[in-house]
Amino acid sequence: DKPVKKESKSTETITSAAAAVAPAEKAQTKYLTNPLYTISVAPSFDVTDVCNLGGEHFAIRSGDKLTYYRMDGTTVSNDLFDDFESVFDNGYCIVRKDGKYGILKDDGTLKMLTYRNVKPFADGLAVANIEYAKDVLIDHSGKVVYTGRITKIGRLYCGRRLFYDDQKMRYGYMDAAGKIVIPAK
Repeated sequence: DKPVKKESKSTETITSAAAAVAPAEKAQTKYLTNPLYTISVAPSFDVTDVCNLGGEHFAIRSGDKLTYYRMDGTTVSNDLFDDFESVFDNGYCIVRKDGKYGILKDDGTLKMLTYRNVKPFADGLAVANIEYAKDVLIDHSGKVVYTGRITKIGRLYCGRRLFYDDQKMRYGYMDAAGKIVIPAK
């Protein structure tokens, strides 16, 4: 059963287990609304939060665990997650399960990672911390695509990432693909 119902502003409704909500239960129904649609969650589900994950995905928190859904109400994965670290980026999302980071693909595939920390994907790459004060860039498969003398890599902003070169003790910039465009000076 699908615990959710999506209603577009054009009154198109995708039916689900939550489609028939009795008036007495309506006050207990949880809602997530944006300008394009409203998601209502059936009160029979123990829901503490509904989180929009961007685009066609959302998560429902029940107690201290999350389940991921597509906007049509189908589940992305049957796994229960501790938390999400990012919204979906080209069909991939950073999640935490049992205290470890992983990459969840839109088709439900989950790849657990060994990194200490993983930041959200941007333009297909994410910053992962492999050891104390040592960052690398990883792709959607979790493969390291850039490593160097860099201890910290910042978030992508306007097509550039700030980085810190620990040997030169200076900052520089790399592009979205991890190529250094302004060396640390």
